[in-house]
Amino acid sequence: NGEDMSNGDLPDDPVVRAEMQRRRRLDEGMPAPVDDVMNDVGGDEGAGKMEDVVDEKAESWAHPDGPDAGANENGDFGDNNEDLGSMTDDFGNFDNVDGGWKNPTAKHLFCMAAFASNDQRETAQWKDSIKCDATHTAQKSLLELWSMARGEMTPELLLKVLGSAVESSRMIAQKELHLWSPREDTGLGYMLAHVNEESKTVDQGGLYGLDKNLGPGKTFIDVGSCLGTTSMAIALLYPGSRIVSIEVASPNWLMQEINFRCNANHFADKPTILLAGVGPDHAATTFARYTWKPDQVTTARSWTPASEINSNDEVLSVKLRPWHSILAESEILHDQVTNQAQAHIDVLNVDCGACEYNLIPSMTDAEFDSITTVMGGVHWGYIPKQKLPSSRRGKETHERLCKHENFARTAKECCQFPSMEVISSYPGQVLYQ
Repeated sequence: NGEDMSNGDLPDDPVVRAEMQRRRRLDEGMPAPVDDVMNDVGGDEGAGKMEDVVDEKAESWAHPDGPDAGANENGDFGDNNEDLGSMTDDFGNFDNVDGGWKNPTAKHLFCMAAFASNDQRETAQWKDSIKCDATHTAQKSLLELWSMARGEMTPELLLKVLGSAVESSRMIAQKELHLWSPREDTGLGYMLAHVNEESKTVDQGGLYGLDKNLGPGKTFIDVGSCLGTTSMAIALLYPGSRIVSIEVASPNWLMQEINFRCNANHFADKPTILLAGVGPDHAATTFARYTWKPDQVTTARSWTPASEINSNDEVLSVKLRPWHSILAESEILHDQVTNQAQAHIDVLNVDCGACEYNLIPSMTDAEFDSITTVMGGVHWGYIPKQKLPSSRRGKETHERLCKHENFARTAKECCQFPSMEVISSYPGQVLYQ
């Protein structure tokens, strides 16, 4: 089990010690020290072989208080055999798992975190291909995420996402990060091109030019955050900003959590990441069916035409919550008496595949007008006619968003309001009609 076979690395039980040494010698191509080492052992009338005894004793050695006692501070990983059975089954022949050692997936990442203390030869090989420090600095954080994910996703979906996610080196705001996304995804490249376009200011649909809007004491909320690239760029460009990142699709939420946890050394503070969908404010909770496409993670939405759904896509049943409920969870507390947010939102990014038609009308005039800058996009022209929101809700959403300069410049829906006064994205700047 370990490279060093000194007494300090082996249990005291002589039976277990002998068998572990025997297995080590066989692994290295040397003969076993005793020819009949696998013969029946005494004490059970010859009914059990030594390897069975060793396995039993090794288990009791690893978990002296029972099968669930080995969790240490890692919680649910006490029952590794049960939780990871379907994962580790896939690793029986490593040369046939996604190309072997050289192409590990997020399944391998979590197994590294779970079995880090064993220092198994398999995890040692994965370390050569995975940059995320799953066995040390990110271990506890990843194991906490595993427990969270088990509560939010079915086992089948969880393993599918982990089995498809691979790590790649990418640049965000001139920093090299190691990001996880589905192997077949084309959406990540599109998102990175957008967030890295330095020539585009916020008024032109970019992320630059927010120096007066963001920084220490300022709040950025990203609705429809997907894999987290926009929130990461904001954290790097405007250090000290408080970031709340909201994503509706659980596969994207999981990979975003992995991305922030594996690149934590680049960020002073981890953002608040919420798995939530924004619903109409008049209902406590509603549900919707969203389509998640592993090859286009940016297109998680509730209105994907049936003709565009492929066999590898996942149809998710998601919970839609009122905006004020989400604010409360993010600790941007909502005052039930005045019906106002207690913390000021400096920049709101809305890029959530049409959830803007729930989000924007749910705010009071005072709440919306208090937000310094609103950025993002609208999707009216993309939604199939039979799934469009009401024209009243559409007009109210567009009329509010088009008051902000980057919408007025880029959204054709704003042509409906030719005489509207436009608010600059830069505090204090006066725009002429």
